[in-house]
Amino acid sequence: MSHLLVASPVGRTVLSASTDDAPALEGYKGHGVFTYALLEGMGAADANSNGLIEVTELASWIDQRVPDLSYQAFGQRQVPQMKIVGSNFPVMHQTRVLSEAEPRFACARLSQSYLPKSCSDFSATFTTIAFDDSSLRWLEINT
Repeated sequence: MSHLLVASPVGRTVLSASTDDAPALEGYKGHGVFTYALLEGMGAADANSNGLIEVTELASWIDQRVPDLSYQAFGQRQVPQMKIVGSNFPVMHQTRVLSEAEPRFACARLSQSYLPKSCSDFSATFTTIAFDDSSLRWLEINT
């Protein structure tokens, strides 16, 4: 299958678990609520059913799921934050990474044909900064 890339997607997306003055809730099925929703979205956020998880689909999934999951589990709504600058672009092929029996992390790789110029032009960083009583988490995706 051949793909024609008309224009290289350019942008930066930052998704964070919560604001700087609100808690990022931990202890949901072996993960924080944000991390769980992110991993769940890797397998379920494909809203347009094209087999790819695009950055706006993942952001929308997290925006909907984190408040719902946190309220169900902890009785309070955690509100993720996001900033999307530039064009929408695929982050990965739809990949199931969570199992009810054994939560785990997995790497998902995007086909070379969808990358802007080369693998070095695409990066995703998941960062956790731990404090005494809470942690700050965010996902940054760059093209």
